[in-house]
Amino acid sequence: MTINCHYLFNVEYFRYLATGADADKHCQDCNDQLIDLKPSLPKAEDWLFGDEQIFHMKTTYPGLLAGLGYAHESFQKVDRQIKLGFSLDFVTGLPIIPGSSVKGGLRSLFRHEDAKTILPKLLQHWPKIATADGEKKVVAVDELAEKIFGEAEQEGQVVFFDAVPVRPGKNGKIFGLDTITPHLPGSQDGQDFKYRGLTNPVPLKMLKVIANVTFFFRFRIGQEIRLADGQAVAAKDILALFKELLEITGLGAKTNTGFGALKADEEADEEWQWERELRAKGMSEVEIAARKWVKKLKDDQQFAEAFGKNLNTNRKKYPCSDEILRQIGLELRGETIKGWKNADKKSNQRKAYKFFFPSQNGDDKP
Repeated sequence: MTINCHYLFNVEYFRYLATGADADKHCQDCNDQLIDLKPSLPKAEDWLFGDEQIFHMKTTYPGLLAGLGYAHESFQKVDRQIKLGFSLDFVTGLPIIPGSSVKGGLRSLFRHEDAKTILPKLLQHWPKIATADGEKKVVAVDELAEKIFGEAEQEGQVVFFDAVPVRPGKNGKIFGLDTITPHLPGSQDGQDFKYRGLTNPVPLKMLKVIANVTFFFRFRIGQEIRLADGQAVAAKDILALFKELLEITGLGAKTNTGFGALKADEEADEEWQWERELRAKGMSEVEIAARKWVKKLKDDQQFAEAFGKNLNTNRKKYPCSDEILRQIGLELRGETIKGWKNADKKSNQRKAYKFFFPSQNGDDKP
């Protein structure tokens, strides 16, 4: 059973206060559980309500910090204790970037004093609209910000949802530990407030999302953003703008030291679109999973092993019919498979060939 990290981090973590257990050992055990966790992440499809626009972005080194301001300290001196909070979903226990943080991070760029002149020139995807004479006019920064985010009592036209992880990082993990070392501005007795350089460092252990974890960003934009003059900016253009802005600003805490930097995950976007097209054709989740697996077999050797010596194992893992597995394999590597007809009888290539062409007379008909 996979443990709920929200419960582990915010409840179980402090159980030593009630049981009298060794605090350092207990906290270290909890830390180890968090960083060793290899969660089974929900599919992106499971997070949708049906009409959102989406894209994927991947964390980069040193990782992502979200929710550091949440309380997470017992006020006892425990050296191995994580003393800063983290943003974890209550139900799934997974790390999340709250929709309010996504909105705030994007909105902050529009509020920069030079945003009106810099953003349209800097950004490749800054929207333009057609004028009466057929020319393209740059959309005003203030107006676009007002329509997207809202102002005063006027609601914005975009709904921002929590960003959630859908692909783990290295070795299937998502969490790691890091340390920040603030320095006291004055003496601990509160009498001397003169800055004392690099003396009295106070190392604070913190939880982070490691690099190369892919997050699923969701927005409800509708078909377009309607401007005051009746012109409109298409939702796909707003989505491209958001992705570009997030690559510039990052999200979460300590972005000035490299945390929270994000990069577009085009591979995940393409896979998402491919899966949606398969579902639209009425394909089952089992068949989609099998297609993803076959598609990710990197080379002919892996493919031959998958349908040779490992065939029975993979049949159990992807329990669709042999007919469907044959269809998938022949679609993706048909010519390669045919070339294995005369391979050594004990080789994986020959075993795979016999699976795809089971007739005893050697016809190339599955």
